[in-house]
Amino acid sequence: MLNRAGGPNSGSSFITGVNMAARQHRIAKKIQEKIELYWPGLETSELWSRKTDGFTSVPRTMPIILSIIDDLTKGQPASSAYFELWCRAYDEMFVSLEQRQQQALMSGFSGQRAERTWGDRVKALVELGFLLGHGSGGRIQRILIVNPHVVIERMHRQNQPGLVQTKYELLRERAIEIGADDVGVDPRTDKLPTSRVAPTVLPPSQTSTVGGPKKT
Repeated sequence: MLNRAGGPNSGSSFITGVNMAARQHRIAKKIQEKIELYWPGLETSELWSRKTDGFTSVPRTMPIILSIIDDLTKGQPASSAYFELWCRAYDEMFVSLEQRQQQALMSGFSGQRAERTWGDRVKALVELGFLLGHGSGGRIQRILIVNPHVVIERMHRQNQPGLVQTKYELLRERAIEIGADDVGVDPRTDKLPTSRVAPTVLPPSQTSTVGGPKKT
């Protein structure tokens, strides 16, 4: 990301971004060549693309996160309810629980007790810390989805019953593979990696663009 403060790291950040874009382009090209080799004649429109409307961002660690959630809610697995809420959230991770019947059905619950069963799963996720709930009259009406990497790290440090050590270690291994620097970190107690610290934003008179004149 471009450092708009024009500091000593702005040039290196720009170069890193360019290199990353070039690398992603090379990877995409190789994958496309493999698709054409193994599945000749396939129309690209037959594959789902996030360039269309109606998508959400999902961490590549989501499969192990869902597995950990089911371990923690054994007997009443809550991963489907969690993922359904995730798919409704925008970048702010806020979700209103106004369409409870639909949300229950889309989470895989049916029958007369579907909505109540779904509600119990949401309550369990709040109690575990994966969600922050808010409402009145004992009814959760809206939630915030907390970074699951942070939630699981806190559980690990507190020796949370039900958290399987091998799965925690697998989460850490996968994070290394994909370069996820928010795994193994609690922002309340740990210093965030440099890449996650927002750059200092100076007044307009002190900012500049790379290769351009200083703004006045």
